Amino acid sequence: MTPPAASPRSEWEAFIDVLDRAGQDGKIADVEIPAIGGSIAGKRFQALTAAEARELSRLAGAQGCRGDVFVVMWRDLQWNLKQQRKLDQKRRAKPDSSV
Repeated sequence: MTPPAASPRSEWEAFIDVLDRAGQDGKIADVEIPAIGGSIAGKRFQALTAAEARELSRLAGAQGCRGDVFVVMWRDLQWNLKQQRKLDQKRRAKPDSSV
């Protein structure tokens, strides 16, 4: 007897768990979207567009899961990436005063 196939809801919840653990380790950007993401599957979390994040959120809602959790994680990551880019730009613009 084969084990029952995972339901789309349990697959989604497992994906959110992976994102949560990766976020706690500071590595959420590199998590790949699993097969439940359809055409977005295999794409890294940080590479998602806003439209793709909304689509995955809708997919979660269709499975009876809270899609807002996914969107919050994505927005937080985008904000952190933006802040890092700003910091990097400031560092490049500032002349080296240690010489």
